[in-house]
Amino acid sequence: MIKIQVMKNPEQDTIIVSGHSGYDVEGHDIVCAGVSSIVITTINAIIRYKNDLIEYESKSGYVKMVIKHDEIADLLIENMISLLKEMEEKYQKYIEIN
Repeated sequence: MIKIQVMKNPEQDTIIVSGHSGYDVEGHDIVCAGVSSIVITTINAIIRYKNDLIEYESKSGYVKMVIKHDEIADLLIENMISLLKEMEEKYQKYIEIN
């Protein structure tokens, strides 16, 4: 299961995405691919906008992001969380957002 933790603070948010969905075998797992695409696209968008707003760490089955608050960065994060919640609704056995 992919677990997504969202920790909001006044100065910055921390988001941790960890695990593998187990929906299908590696290379054929549309749930992992979808989550990865959403998260990586959001990270890249924030970096292109203002790279000093985000720090992130990424390895297989794990991404940690620390994002400073900014109007556009906050909108991008809200969008990411909204998309991940839509995936959670459809694939409840494979994604959990806290």
